[in-house]
Amino acid sequence: MDITIFKIFAIFGVVSTWANKAFADGKISVQEGIELVAELADVLGIPLEWDVPEGVLEATQDIREAHDALGRDSPEAEDTVEHDA
Repeated sequence: MDITIFKIFAIFGVVSTWANKAFADGKISVQEGIELVAELADVLGIPLEWDVPEGVLEATQDIREAHDALGRDSPEAEDTVEHDA
């Protein structure tokens, strides 16, 4: 893989734009992390292939149903990891 100066600037731009958006609320969600990976792969010309382990999708659905049963508004709000720098 040939990384040109153009790609270096493009990577910097992608990360900078993503960071401004992702850090706006002080949290980084899984979705935001996946978006960053997808954008970087696109800049680098690397095809992405997502392998989801068996049972993960079912577990995610179970969590959403549990949140609904408890009357919680947004299970996505708990899909974030906070990190104190």
